[in-house]
Amino acid sequence: MTKTKGNIARKQFRRGRVEKKDLHKINEKISAPFVRIVGDVESKIISIKEALHKASQMNLDLVEISP
Repeated sequence: MTKTKGNIARKQFRRGRVEKKDLHKINEKISAPFVRIVGDVESKIISIKEALHKASQMNLDLVEISP
């Protein structure tokens, strides 16, 4: 389709819709046996089970940033 602006015809391009993929695994979708938890106070490595429990207690989601 072309659109005329003044004396110049410009072609309009239609971009296909890009599906948004989940960029990060969240909570139970994380498959690593251990995770590094980072926060305000300290950084430590704990089991995924313990990390999910702590996140649940704090009413937060556990998010995998780098597999």
